[in-house]
Amino acid sequence: MAKNLSESSRYQSRYGGGWVAPPQILAEVMCERIAGKEKTSLPAKFWDVPRWQKHFLMQLRLALKLLDKYHPSVISRGIRSNDGRRAFSFGAPFLKDIFDREQLKYDTEITSLSSLPAPVVSDEPAVESATRPCFAPRRNLKSRLEELDRD
Repeated sequence: MAKNLSESSRYQSRYGGGWVAPPQILAEVMCERIAGKEKTSLPAKFWDVPRWQKHFLMQLRLALKLLDKYHPSVISRGIRSNDGRRAFSFGAPFLKDIFDREQLKYDTEITSLSSLPAPVVSDEPAVESATRPCFAPRRNLKSRLEELDRD
């Protein structure tokens, strides 16, 4: 169930990276967690700062490995789940069970959506609803005075 990374730039980076691929946004999330644990904040383009570069690249590699097996939304759901909130690295051993559980949920959602019947398109013309009246501005003191001046 590998996700094709050709649809890569779908996520807006919160740290000045523009539109980024799923592995980078996932690595950013884990680095945010590490920074929160250390009670610091991440600077713009923190992956270029030597202090954060090591953490970012490690999480990026781990996210790429996970994306070979899981869909990005499965990983995102997993790390946002109650059990996944205590993870500060994608290398945490307990995350595999969480991702497997989320993958099962994701697969059942996809199969239930694909088993829904296609919407029926009718050849009948659409019924027009009653038209709404045009917007009429409220008559305030200025408009009343202008009206009196015209008369």
